[in-house]
Amino acid sequence: MKKIISGITGALATTAMFLTCGAASSSAHQQGGALNWEQAVTIREHINTRHAQAELAATERKYHGRFADTWADDNAWWIQALVAGYRATGNRAYLTEAQRLWSYDTSHSWSGKCGGAIRQHPGGPQDAIANGAYAVASIMLGHNASHISAWLAGHLQAKSGLIEEQVGPDCQAEGTAPALGAEAEAVVVFNATGRHADALRVEHYVSTHPTSLNLVSEDGIFNGLYHRVTGSQP
Repeated sequence: MKKIISGITGALATTAMFLTCGAASSSAHQQGGALNWEQAVTIREHINTRHAQAELAATERKYHGRFADTWADDNAWWIQALVAGYRATGNRAYLTEAQRLWSYDTSHSWSGKCGGAIRQHPGGPQDAIANGAYAVASIMLGHNASHISAWLAGHLQAKSGLIEEQVGPDCQAEGTAPALGAEAEAVVVFNATGRHADALRVEHYVSTHPTSLNLVSEDGIFNGLYHRVTGSQP
């Protein structure tokens, strides 16, 4: 597990998708009522650069104590960025903020329906995006993610290995995997919780369905995570 977690926040090669100083603001600005998740993911992926560390420092100063948003997945990606920042800099304010945000997600977004899982937003679906991001955040903070891992495998993983979008009112999987890193984060979660066969099924699906790389990432943002944890090449 330590190897997997370390891989999430370790030194990363610079990629074309890294946001420039002009492209990413120094605050967690709102996008349709949600925190800027793209900024969070980019900070996490490039936390060993001075630019990403400066972005995180400016964001934490501005939003200290009030990162919480109604969208569970956005919160989870900021948790990941904050924990990555703590590991890179030793700034305990980041860890405190991450724990606070995790507690908020756990208490405000959990639903006992369909076996129990995170809702993406109040009244929204229990989906792959929010649960994958929340589970990775939980693992990075040292919390047990076995329940969410089993839920993803039991409710959303198709026989092909595909991670489907969400459960419907009948608690059955519906839709197709969203283009926001569902497979990438499922691989991390499955491996970290001992579900290696399920992780391999995801990897096999992606490797045999070229277009599914679009499901691993949107504009390349999650490609680094997926290829890093699988050891594959972009």
